[in-house]
Amino acid sequence: MEQIHYVQMKGQIWVPDSNLPKGIIVRDPVTGSDTRIPVVDENEAKALLKALQKAAKAGESAITWQGQPLPATPQTISAVSGLFPTRPTDKPEGFGEGPQEAFEYDRNVVIVKENLEDVTYQVHRKPRLRTPENGFPEQIRTEPKPHQKTGFDWLCRHYQAGSRGVLLADDMGLGKTWQALAFLAWLRQGMIESRIQQAPLLIIAPTGLLRNWEKEIQDHLKDGLGDIVCAYGTFLKTYRRGSKNAYYLDTGRLQEADLVLTTYETLNNYQISFTAINFAAVVFDEMQKVKNPASQITNAVNGIKADFWLGMTGTPVENRLADLWCITDILQPGWLGSVKHFSQKFEKPLWN
Repeated sequence: MEQIHYVQMKGQIWVPDSNLPKGIIVRDPVTGSDTRIPVVDENEAKALLKALQKAAKAGESAITWQGQPLPATPQTISAVSGLFPTRPTDKPEGFGEGPQEAFEYDRNVVIVKENLEDVTYQVHRKPRLRTPENGFPEQIRTEPKPHQKTGFDWLCRHYQAGSRGVLLADDMGLGKTWQALAFLAWLRQGMIESRIQQAPLLIIAPTGLLRNWEKEIQDHLKDGLGDIVCAYGTFLKTYRRGSKNAYYLDTGRLQEADLVLTTYETLNNYQISFTAINFAAVVFDEMQKVKNPASQITNAVNGIKADFWLGMTGTPVENRLADLWCITDILQPGWLGSVKHFSQKFEKPLWN
């Protein structure tokens, strides 16, 4: 698999092209055009890496390389470091347990713009014209409680209004999963009726909860959510492709699925494969796992390409108010400003 990296300029991700040489692809945030910055050899990669590290040390947010801006962030530095790597021997998730089985696999990352010092990218509402009509989808087999009905209606209204995403932060036991499943069934019905473009749905959750999602689908939906691909754990053996130099996932199979289930760790390990997929919607269960804006998993999450983003957590604030900023900035980039501004306005008064 070619070492192709990406710079996310406006919440957009690009499908890898294995015929391209190594380098970085930059999308202009105004025109939407793509510019490829080739990195022809290891010496050039080292020069670019040195320039990024120097800018980061000086506190600069970006550099200009071959006439194109590149963010001077840890993710960019990591990606450039991986253009011509010395790969350690490792065993991918889901392979056999025998000690004789040693593998190398793709550790490329998606480079994303960040709203840390300043707001560098944000999204705006764009109403979705052909959406399903309000009302419970025919697939629902269980009767909702009044607050669940309210939550479902609220999700549908956000989708119809062109919202990028929302956060369900009900307390534990109040039915966030039911509301999410009803909404996903509503989207599936819209696809069947040709009101929504056909595309897979994605659910990301800790490993221990994915089995529960499968059970909830059977309990609450008459015919489920279609063809399910379980892209995590030992199931990955079915979908992994590549050679000893780089393992990745069968993106064609993922794109053909109706529903993909995966974990945050798998997304992080195979983020280039996941960013190649166009998802109709993504659901983040236990979304407090991406409360740290500097973590690799948060970077991988931001690289997903989905039309609608739904976060779920009963604990949106665990350690500090910036936890809520990070979750919100994933679902609605730029809505709470930069994390620097947010911290100064809301956290600093609490420290004094």
